Amino acid sequence: MEDMITVAVAEPVAAINFIAKSEASKRALKSANILKTLKIDILIEGEIGVGKLPLARVIAPSAPIIDLEKEKKFYEIFESLNEDVVIVKNFHKILDSNRFQTIKQQKNVRVIATSLKNIDKKITDKIFGIKIYLPPLSEREEDVRALSEIYLKEARENLFLNAGDDFFKDFTPDLSLNAKSLKKSVYKKLLIENMKEEDIVSILENYFEKNLSEDRSYRSFLNIFDLAIIRAGLKKYGSQLKLSKILGLNRNTLRKKINDIENLL
Repeated sequence: MEDMITVAVAEPVAAINFIAKSEASKRALKSANILKTLKIDILIEGEIGVGKLPLARVIAPSAPIIDLEKEKKFYEIFESLNEDVVIVKNFHKILDSNRFQTIKQQKNVRVIATSLKNIDKKITDKIFGIKIYLPPLSEREEDVRALSEIYLKEARENLFLNAGDDFFKDFTPDLSLNAKSLKKSVYKKLLIENMKEEDIVSILENYFEKNLSEDRSYRSFLNIFDLAIIRAGLKKYGSQLKLSKILGLNRNTLRKKINDIENLL
């Protein structure tokens, strides 16, 4: 029995709409709104987590989405669609651009595609009339703050936890994967700020259970404690002399501990 081809259906609109607080994202949003009604094929390029799909949704809110990274029978699905416009996700995974172009022309379908910025220009120029590039969040400071506040609200509601008014005062966002890592860093900070002593004990117990072995000495685990308390102490009090008095340690003893973990500070 032959495998059944499943026609792509529209995915739910992203929980977070396209955020446009920075100049770069405002320009991208303005372009997307202008292009809504024009029958032009569009390629939205950028790193993972920069907002490519939400921007595509601005242009085509109800279009079906086909993910090239997940669909093994992409071309069959693409050919079976009866839509005026389709969103193709992860276009950089395209294997046969000529076949894609042939089907697109036969179906007379408009394509809004998202992609990492590493496709052969000869291929993209042949298919797409317009290209929109979304820079990483590290270049969009205003968007980072707006997204952080959205993720914090979401995290508080999902985890039933509180956040102080100064939550973002010493917050260092992880932008290595743009919005994906930013969201994780907000959730992580909220969890850490709400931890009680028993939570910390449970985490350490779980860690030790996984990592205790004949190759790891008791002293190697003490370094975890030393690292945490010395980092916090230096951050809070600013000097080794003051920290040694607070901890009730001889200054030389503290200096030795710092030397032991200096590469981790």
